[in-house]
This record gives sequence, C-alpha cells and structure tokens, in this order.
Amino acid sequence: MNRRFLFYCDGNELVGFGHFSRCLTIATELKKYPFEVSFCGNYDRFSIERLSAADIPYNAKMSADMSAIVLVDSYHQTEASLLAIKHLCMSVLVIDDFDQYRFSFLDGIINVRVAAEQFVTPTDKHILGVKYFPFSPELRAIRHNNLSIQALPVTSILIALGAKDRFKVMDVLIETLDSLVCDVNLTILSAEKPVVSCKNNTLKYFSFVENMADFYQEHDVVISGGGSIKYEAGFCMRANAAISQTVEQRHDTLLLQQHNVCFDLGLSEEVTPVTLKQSLASFLDEKIRIAQLQCMQTVYCSESLTHLVNMIMRVINVRN
Repeated sequence: MNRRFLFYCDGNELVGFGHFSRCLTIATELKKYPFEVSFCGNYDRFSIERLSAADIPYNAKMSADMSAIVLVDSYHQTEASLLAIKHLCMSVLVIDDFDQYRFSFLDGIINVRVAAEQFVTPTDKHILGVKYFPFSPELRAIRHNNLSIQALPVTSILIALGAKDRFKVMDVLIETLDSLVCDVNLTILSAEKPVVSCKNNTLKYFSFVENMADFYQEHDVVISGGGSIKYEAGFCMRANAAISQTVEQRHDTLLLQQHNVCFDLGLSEEVTPVTLKQSLASFLDEKIRIAQLQCMQTVYCSESLTHLVNMIMRVINVRN
C-alpha cells in the first residue's frame, strides 16, 4: 500500500498562492513515487481547480493518520501548532524560509533560499539552498529555451507585487515607469486594479492568472513584491527587481542582489517617487540586466525539483 503524503498549506487571495503553488509542484513530482498525495487547508476556487486538474484530493481540516507524512508550508505556525500536527501523523516536514522552526520534534526542515547554507546552521534534518528550489516543469522548459538569450531591449514588463499591495506603491511604480520608458507593455497582476493610467506605454491588468509560466515567457522584465516570484523570474532567465513588502523579504532580496540575480528597489513602506525613479533607472540599464542573466545561468539549477524530492525521500527514510 502506498504511503500518504499530506501538504498542509493555504491558497487564497488573503495569503496569496506562493505557498500553495510550490507545494503543488512538489506534490505533482511526488505522485511519480509510491505516495498517495493530498492537501489540507483553506483554498479558493482557483486553488481548488488546480488541485482538481492534478487529480489531488483536499480537505479543510486535518485528521489523524499515523502512517502519513505531512509537509507544512505556512508563516503562521507556532511550536505548539506544529507539535499538534506531529501528534496526528508519522512525520512532519516544514518549509522554513526564515529559519524560525528549529524544533527537535520535526523530521525535516526545508529552506531553499539563495545562500541558505550560509545563514542557517545545518542539522541532519535540513535541506538547504536554491539547488533544491521546487521550480515547476513548465518553468524548467522556459529556462531551457532562454539559457542562451542575452538582454534585449525592454518591450514588456510584468509587475506582480503579491496578494496585497500593503503600502500602496503600485500606482507610484506605474507612474514612475511611465516616465522612464516608452512604447512598453506593462502588465499588472494584482488583487486591486490600479487607479492610474499611462501616457507613454500600454497598461494591462489581471486580477489573477492560472499559469504564471506564460507570463514569464511573454515578458522581458519582472518586478515583484519580494516573494517567490523573484526566484521564478530568475530561474526563467528574466531580469528582475523587487519592491519588498516585508523586512524579511527585503533581507532575502538583498541576498539575491549580492548574487546578482535580483535588483533591490527598496522596502515598500520606505519607497518614495524620487528614490524609486533612481533605482528603476539603474535596474533598467542594459549592462545591469546582462550581468543578471549571466549570473542566473549558474546560481539556479535546472534539476532542483528532482534534487528536492530525492532529498525529501532520503530524510524520510533516515528518520523512519
């Protein structure tokens, strides 16, 4: 009988879809192995449709199953809540982007940020580094097609600041870009529609999309809110920058900037029109974008999803 692998995460407009998407990528890969995969959490229509398309069942609440392996992906867990999950199953793994879940009862701790090996003290439970990032097969195909492409003139920019534009910088960003570039297609992915218009460029708005891969393929440059999109854009060989929505995301963006695979546009609550215009002008310089693309070739690993699943299975086997 196949072992059960349960993903415990949410996927809705309130928390966004980053946690859910990476769990779904891992789950789809794990289905190639002897696992019965399922999800547990709060999901909206978009997430439910994606689970249905992948033929993966889900529940709103978790039930006890002492044969199950559970992978938790949420920033809102505590030691008590994770211990409660541990009492319901055989093994608990957690995706820990900010090294906050170093609890002895956990069976695996996954941190796939750039340079995680340098700022996390490793244990035999840890899976560390961007070489294990769960990039989907769709993104891998885009990366393969773009590995030899050098920076081209900017004709299209994708702007995706996340589920919540907490400090209302979207309109400032659009106005600033409109003053810097001409005849460029600006695509906005946001829960809230911008209230500004463009004089010099074309503006398109989407409240959500079903396939981010298409948008990475169709745009030359990506500006994100500091979450997983900056990783996905870099993996797809797209020059990218981030206006980070939280201090933790800013720290991560600065690490990526040190490795020259992302450009820091600042913390959203501190951004001003003047500072944003200066930093955007620097980022859009062709030399900056070419240097990013060269580093993206080596920092990211095309086989990272396979490496991650292999390491998860190794950790599980060692500890059970």
